[in-house]
Parts: sequence; C-alpha cells; structure tokens
Amino acid sequence: MQKLRVPCSQQMRVVPALSTKQRNWMRTVRSKVNLSGRFNMKEHMKTNVLIVDDNSNNLYLLKSLMENQGWDVHEAANGTSALEIARAHMPDLIVSDILMPVMDGYTLCQHCKADEKLKNIPFVFYTATYTEPKDEKFALALGADRFIIKPEEPSTLINILIKLLEEKKTDNFVAARPLLEEMEFFRHYNDILFHKLEKKILDLEMANQEFKELEEKYRLNFENITDVIFSFDTNFKILSMSPSIERTLGYKAQDFIGRPLSELEYILSPQSLELAIHHLGQVFKGANLPPSVYQFIGKDGTLTIGEVSGSPFIRDGKVAGAVCVGRNITRRKKAEDALRESEERFRILTESSPTAILLYQNDKWIYANPAATEITGYAKQELLSMNFWDIVHPDDRQSVMERGQKRQQGISVTKRYEFRIVSKDNTIKWVDLSGETIVFNGNPAGIISVLEITERKKMEAALKQAEENFRRSLEDSPLGARIIFETGKMMFVNRALLDIYGCKSMEELEAIPAKERYTPESFAEHQDRKEKRKKGRYVPSEYEVSIVKRDGEIRHLRVFRKEVLWSGNPLFQVLYNDITERKLAEEYQKSMQERLQRAEKMELLGRIAGKVAHDLNNVLGALTGYSELLLMELPKGQQA
Repeated sequence: MQKLRVPCSQQMRVVPALSTKQRNWMRTVRSKVNLSGRFNMKEHMKTNVLIVDDNSNNLYLLKSLMENQGWDVHEAANGTSALEIARAHMPDLIVSDILMPVMDGYTLCQHCKADEKLKNIPFVFYTATYTEPKDEKFALALGADRFIIKPEEPSTLINILIKLLEEKKTDNFVAARPLLEEMEFFRHYNDILFHKLEKKILDLEMANQEFKELEEKYRLNFENITDVIFSFDTNFKILSMSPSIERTLGYKAQDFIGRPLSELEYILSPQSLELAIHHLGQVFKGANLPPSVYQFIGKDGTLTIGEVSGSPFIRDGKVAGAVCVGRNITRRKKAEDALRESEERFRILTESSPTAILLYQNDKWIYANPAATEITGYAKQELLSMNFWDIVHPDDRQSVMERGQKRQQGISVTKRYEFRIVSKDNTIKWVDLSGETIVFNGNPAGIISVLEITERKKMEAALKQAEENFRRSLEDSPLGARIIFETGKMMFVNRALLDIYGCKSMEELEAIPAKERYTPESFAEHQDRKEKRKKGRYVPSEYEVSIVKRDGEIRHLRVFRKEVLWSGNPLFQVLYNDITERKLAEEYQKSMQERLQRAEKMELLGRIAGKVAHDLNNVLGALTGYSELLLMELPKGQQA
C-alpha cells in the first residue's frame, strides 16, 4: 500500500464557487497532466470513477481532473448515495472523502468491502480532515488501497490513481481486504469518531469564542460608529437603525424600527422625502445608490445636511432589502458653501482688478483674469495652454522658471521681483510680480499678481540718466558738494569738497567726528541748526561755516542746502563755496577801514586842537598886551 502525506498548511480552501484564478489554475493543471505522457487516454476512455465528497468545490476539481483523462465520472455527496451509485454502475475506482454527513467515508469503505460485488473495486481515501497516523492506519485496516492527504499536486494525484488502475488490470491484482472484525471495526471507529468529535467540540468552542468576540466588536462598532447605518425591507419599512442616529438627529433608534419611509416626513424635508423614496426604489431594482444629499430635521428643529448611500442585499438570488449608510456633512457643506462664496468673491475681485492675477500648477496656467489677457495680448484659452514661462523674455526666462517651479513645490523664494515679458504682438513689457504658494485641488500651486511697469521703467531710466548727468555735473563742479541723508550720513562727496577738507575719500572724511570738522563756534551753530530741523523749525538754506582741515588750517565756507531726488529717494544736496580768501580780504578791508577811521579821527582831533591853540593864542596875546599896557601906566614902584 502507498502512504502519501502532504502538509496540512497546504490544505484546500473551500469557497462557494471557483474564481477566475482557480479556473486558470485548472487549465494549467490539465495541460501538465496531458504532458505527463504516463497514461494513454484512449486506453481508458471507458474507465468509470466514483468520487465522493460533501464539498461541491472538491467534487468539481476532482471531476475536472478526471474528465481531462477521458474517464467517466460519477459524483456523490455522502456514503449512502455513493453505495447506491456504486451498485448501479460498478465503478473501476472509488475516491472518497472521510468526514461526510449521513454516512462517512469509513463506513462507506466498510460497506464496500463487505459487499461481494464491490469488494474488489480499488478504494482510495482523499481527505483533509483525518490526517493523523492512526486515521491512516484505521483506513488501511478497513481495506482501503490508498490514503492520500489533501491537497495533493493534481499531476501526482492522477498518476497515483493511474498506477492503481494499471495494477487492477494485472492478473495477480487483489483488492485490499479488511483486517478488522466487525466488533473491532466499531471499537476503532468509535475511538476515532470520539476523538474527532472531541476535536470538533474544541474547534466549535473556539469558533464560538471568536464569534462572540467578533459579535462584541461589531456591537461596539455599530453603537459607536459616527455614521448612521440602517436597513429597509422591500416594503420600505425600516428593519434596523444604529444608535448613532441619536447623536445625529436627537431621536432614538427605536423611534424608527418598523416604520415605513413615507412616515418620516417629520425628519425629512418634502423634497428630500420624495427623493429618498425614488432612490430606494432604484435600490430595490438592484442598483447601488451613490452618495446623495438630503435635508434632515433634528428633534430640536435644527437643519442637518446628510449624505446617504445604499446597496441592495440579496437573499436566494432576489433583492430582499437595502442597507444604507448616512453621514452628517453639515459642517462640510457649510465649509463648501463658504468656500464657494469665497471663490465667488475671489472671482469678482480678480475679474474687476486692473492687476493681472494668474494661477499655475504643474507648470501650466490654470487661471487668468481679464487684466492678464490685456497685458499679454493672449486670449484666456491661449494662456491656459501655455507653460507659465512661455511669455517671459528669453533673457529673464531661466530665473523666472526656477523661481516659479520652486514656488509651486512649496519652496521659499523671493516673493516680489521685476522682469520682462513678450506680449503676443512681440512688444517687450516690464512687469512687477508678487507671488505666493497655495494649495489648489489638494496640490501645491502658485498664485501671482502682475502689474505692468513699462512706463515706470522708462521714467526710472530717464531719471537715472538725469541723475547720472547731475552726478557728473557735481563731480566737475568747482564748488564742494555732497549728497546726504536727513541723518547727515553721506551718500556722495565730490573731489572739490575732499580737497577743501584735505581728504582722499568720502570714507576718510566721514570718519572725522563732526566736532573736529568745525571750529568751536561753527560747531555750536551746526548743533543749533540740527536741533531746529529735528523740531521742524525754520533753518535758512544758506549759511556760513568755519571748518578745520586735516592739517589744522581753518577755512571759511558758504553753504547752500536743498532737498533733491537721488536714485529715486529724497535726499539733501549741500554745496560748499570756499570764501576764505574773500573772508580774509573782507577782514583786511575792515581793518583798513578801522585804521582809516582812526586816522581821520586823529586828523580831526589835530585840526580841532590847532584851532583851539590858535584861539587860545589869540586870547593869550590879547591878555599879554593888556598887561603890558597896564604896566606902562603904573608907577614904577607899583610894577611887579
């Protein structure tokens, strides 16, 4: 006797019907069996085989394998049916499972071996249930010719059966005979049956425990699930309702059980109730209900937006009802409405904006407002078919493309910059771009606003040229000049002013503290002007200062200060005229005038003194004459 065993882990799965994959496997198996070359099909066209198994899938697979060999196959689902078929058709081979209802394989084998007509028919056990050594020993003791454990490779199984059939054809073939007496058979049979029953009870207990756990898990899920699960029969009556309905609408599940859909007008708006009846009718015709939106009214009167989907459940090939799942989407609906309103406001804003506003994603424009079409000259549909960099001037394209691609990837880039575009009529235009990264339809995208600045650029160029001319004129000016900020920080210093101070560069001049650049008196006046400007008080635009050169020489300067534009920014131009020589000349002239005035005063005093002396002499002369006359008239003794 051959004893074959395969691992239990390879046992055949029982499914309600063979899948496409299983059928493909069967075709492959058939081709392998045909190619084995170990059996001549024509010689065995009349071979009659009886297969016994309570599993329809197993019967199908075995029948397919055997019919592929050209054998006639009879099927039986239990031992009792198998005995009747065997006695009626006298098969050449019996292949039987062991565990079956009504009559199992052991009993079938025992009956066959006890029957005079059937006892010489080879009997093969093909089982996945009785797989222990003592099961095999008992089977062989009953008279079985082979004991094969499922699942076996189809080609191997067929070859075993072919070999057994070939042995049967030999003259010296004798079918296996029972080794057990009837009482011993029943004793062994009862032992095995008890062992299997005990194992089945344990398996059943484990299965029951697993079922209870699954049932509890299902109950917890059913009671705590956020969605509302409910079912209908084909009369539109509610069969079940999950407890989550109370959290959603405020009603208990028991309030709905057994009630027809038509009586739910208190929780459904009239339009939604009509829609629900129509949709449920479609489900009862076998259609699946896609997610549909309904308006529900809660127990407290609150309006709730729900999304419900449904599917038919089939029993005995017919639609027996419908299972539906409802979800509260009120918040989502409000968010969608808010988003829709926001998008509408955005549309109105962008459509009326004089600034071009565009969105791009995956390098393509996906939105362009009217201002964008006006600036570029392209129609909206033309823009939407272009890469975002297609309108950029070739000299600026690489940098704009790199920044744009990084922006739509969410990488931080310069938000604002200027570049050139080429419009549809090949006009080169300057634009000022401001951009941000956003999420559009769940993916990163770029949104930009673009303002045409071509005229501004022309003005800036003209201003730059004017400033260049102005700078050149200052450079060539014989007057000292500097451009300063309101704080006094220097922006520009010409050569003439550096020469006045005896410095080589603006940095050298700026490094000298202001206090050291002025004489004490002039520095005090400088501080006074500075304070007045801070307070907004009037300060003359022309004034004089006295400075100290690097070599210590004091120079006198006439200052002219006024506000100017420099590189587009308001700054101050300060011109310095060196009036030191004039100042010295004025001081000399003043000194000479003072000396002249002193001389004139001395001359006047001299003339006055002369006149006084003359007049005094005249007076004294007269007095002297009179005194001589008096002396002449006095007697000689009275004369002094």
